[in-house]
Order: sequence, then structure tokens, then C-alpha cells
Amino acid sequence: MMAGSEILWLNGRFVAPHEAVVSVDDRGFVFGDGIYEVIGGLGERLFAFERHWRRLRRSVEQLDIRGVDFDQVEAAIREAVHRAGCELTVVYLQITRGTAPRSHAWDPAGLTPTVFIRVREEVPPEPALAELGVACLTVPDLRWGRCDVKSLNLLPNVMAKQQARTSGCYEAIFVAADGTVTEASSSSVAIVVDGELWAHPNGTRILPGVTRELATVLAADLGLTLRERTFDRDTLLSADEVVLMATSFEILGVTRIDGQTIGDGRPGPVSRRLAERFRQAFWNGEF
Repeated sequence: MMAGSEILWLNGRFVAPHEAVVSVDDRGFVFGDGIYEVIGGLGERLFAFERHWRRLRRSVEQLDIRGVDFDQVEAAIREAVHRAGCELTVVYLQITRGTAPRSHAWDPAGLTPTVFIRVREEVPPEPALAELGVACLTVPDLRWGRCDVKSLNLLPNVMAKQQARTSGCYEAIFVAADGTVTEASSSSVAIVVDGELWAHPNGTRILPGVTRELATVLAADLGLTLRERTFDRDTLLSADEVVLMATSFEILGVTRIDGQTIGDGRPGPVSRRLAERFRQAFWNGEF
């Protein structure tokens, strides 16, 4: 097996891509009835694994998906990561409620969860993104009321991301009906106001981002404070800096939103310092 191979595991066994097949009656396929998690790592050292694992288990519990053997799943992840032999590792884990005749309601006694793991080489973002910053647009937040669950129901996120890309932007930032900025289509959002980081309070309106959680810890190392507080689009646009946070790209500074320049049009000092500290934590295996 070549280093950096893609490794797949489905329902208890390692499989080739052509063997990774689920039933047309799988509730994840039919209803989006399931959850997922994405974990990055350096080789076999998975970054912030315990934090991702806690979020995964909480999502499973919140959707009342029963019968998941978490010890087996964790062991499979570790073995898949070992077999893949990647330098920069990314793990995708998906758990659905299982297979049953199509019906909105389900009989828990007759269901066995479908568990899928994919491990492959992570493709890091272009360095220019961190150096030059990214543009975003704002879109209405049309998602369901339990955004704290990392579910497979991502259609509003997908449509928002596509709208951003077709508009020449990197990311779409959600604005709720009451005018509150919540998060972005696939990342957390924070702003810098007078040297403080502000981010929407954790709760049902946003996903509890692991990268954001780590950024809160690392900001303290830099003498910064991340405060949970709501803010609106006008505050977003007038902020000194706007910062995106996600497992896939870590920390990025935002330079334009809806065509309006943020700050001086370059990633600001807080986002640059935070990004540097985050990279240091990743390579040193601090979490």
C-alpha cells in the first residue's frame, strides 16, 4: 500500500471504493438522518481528537441514534489513519440511523447504525489565502433550529457556499431574520472590535466549532479575549477585523464582505497572530 492512500471503512470492515455501498433505504440517503465529523491531523496524531469526539457523541445523543459502538469506531479510525500513512491526515466520519423501509418515524428496535470512515491526505489551502485574505458575502440564515447538531442536513449551507463561489467569494456568512450574524456556511465567524474577539454565543443557532474553541484558548496565550456576544451585519462590516475558523483551513482573515473593505483590506494583526499561534499548536501537537 502506498503512503498517503485513501482508506475506507464501512460497517465493521475495511473496503475498496467499489465496495463502499449503502442501501437505497439507508435513512442518511433518504432523509439526511445522520451526523458527521471531520478531524485533521499530522500523520497518526489527530489534532484535538477528544474535542471532536465529544462533539460527535453529543450529536449522536441529540438525534437519539442508538447502537453505535464508539470503542469500535475509534479503533477503526486509528487503524485507518495508520494504514493511510498520510503526512497531513483528514478523517471524515459519518453515522446514520441505519436502513429501514421509508417512513418519517422509525422503530429503534429494528435499526443498526450505518458507520462510514474515510481517511485521506489533506490538501492544505493555498498560502495566498492566509497572506491576502478572503472575500465573503452575507446571506439569509435559512437553516433548521438545531445548528448545534452536526447533522447531514446541509442544503442551506451548500446553497450558500455555491452562491459565494459563483459571486467570486470564498465563504458565505449567515445573517438571521432578526439581523444577528451567526456563522458561515462551513466555518465559524469572529470579529475584532477594539482588540477583542467577538463571536456568537454557543447555543442552538450555531455549531460549537472545535477550531473556534481552540482559538479561544490560544487567544488567551496572546493576551486576547474571545467574548461570546451577538452582533449584527452593520457591526460585522465596521469591525476592525473579521476572522473565519474551521478545521479545513484553520484561521483566515476576511478582507471584503458584500464588496465592502474590512479594515485596511488586508488580514489584520489579530488574525495573523492567531493563525500563527494555531499553526504552532498544530505542529507541536498541543491538543
